[in-house]
Amino acid sequence: MSSTTLTEHRIPTVVGELAVLEFGQPDAPALLLRHGIFLDRELWRPIGERYASTHRVVLVDAPGHGASGDPGREYSVQDDARASIQIMDSLGIERATLIGHSWGGMSSLRVALAHPERVAALGLVNTPLAPRTAAERRRYRTLVALLRAIGAPRWYGRQIVAALFDPAARRSEIALRMIEQVRAADRRVVARAMRAVLVNPDDVSDRLSELRMPVLAVAGRDDYVLDAAAAAMLAERVPHARIVHVPGNHVTPVEQPAALASLLDELVARR
Repeated sequence: MSSTTLTEHRIPTVVGELAVLEFGQPDAPALLLRHGIFLDRELWRPIGERYASTHRVVLVDAPGHGASGDPGREYSVQDDARASIQIMDSLGIERATLIGHSWGGMSSLRVALAHPERVAALGLVNTPLAPRTAAERRRYRTLVALLRAIGAPRWYGRQIVAALFDPAARRSEIALRMIEQVRAADRRVVARAMRAVLVNPDDVSDRLSELRMPVLAVAGRDDYVLDAAAAAMLAERVPHARIVHVPGNHVTPVEQPAALASLLDELVARR
């Protein structure tokens, strides 16, 4: 496979059949990149292409997102983490650097905790680390029930983009793709993903000290997920982690692509 050859896979997993795009060097170190809710693997395409000449790059569409199927049942972030291992097994990848945005980071973190021997390095981009508060869970549960009952209003995608993207990035291709994906999504698929990621994620914050591989945590300065308390918790429990704030909000791969690429270069070099 050359660095310009794209190979599409459809891989059965515990969270349904997932669409996987592979490119780069087949015998080189592997990178597995996972995206956040309401997005798809195109979020990571520019970063993946950056490493195509030196790495084996694997981009995954989450269940019910992009070209992936939906399992037709409830699932958890832990299930999604198991799917990453199933993808690695299917592709014959023994060890990879895992880089995830938001939900993708939550999933990748759980892979690193369950199978540390399979993770060369871990990149957590705009990734929640602290457990949801009771108030947050109630708010998300109410929102999920509403969306499950009536579907997403046409304005909902724009509202999500306004909440998550820095103003300068709200007309980006990725932001516009998010709006369309929210508009077109099946209400049941949306509800399942939101319950897994926003309402019912398990709390692994007390296990962060188990991480031994290189860890990079990056978030925008206006992003709620890596606020002072979360950053302090990570620094205390994973002293070797590198914690970086950059300008922007919750979609750093779009808002600060050059800064993120530079940080990921260092992470990948440390493997």
